[in-house]
Amino acid sequence: MLEGMHAQKLKKKIADGSVRLATVGLGYVGLPLSVEFASAGLTVTGIDTNSQKVASIQSGNSYVRDVPAKKISELVDSGHFSATEDSVFSRTMMRSSYACLHRCRKPRIRTCLWW
Repeated sequence: MLEGMHAQKLKKKIADGSVRLATVGLGYVGLPLSVEFASAGLTVTGIDTNSQKVASIQSGNSYVRDVPAKKISELVDSGHFSATEDSVFSRTMMRSSYACLHRCRKPRIRTCLWW
């Protein structure tokens, strides 16, 4: 559970939509998580060292079967989702790796977020 002054600030930013989230890794875990957060109204920047993945997202295309290209295109066009190879980006980072998933493949947000 989030507690303390910093947690309250984060909750307020989430509620008013001003929080910026960076997802490190845009594979089969990071891309769907990024799309879900962006769909919820957050501004999400995906960071990946693979320039082909970054170019694909910026072009509105998907390389993950569970994520429709149309959804990525809409989010990129709206400004809620972008991708970069530059890791100097956000105060809130989300580690997107297998370690962030429960056995049932649902995100364990508490392990994925730090600020």
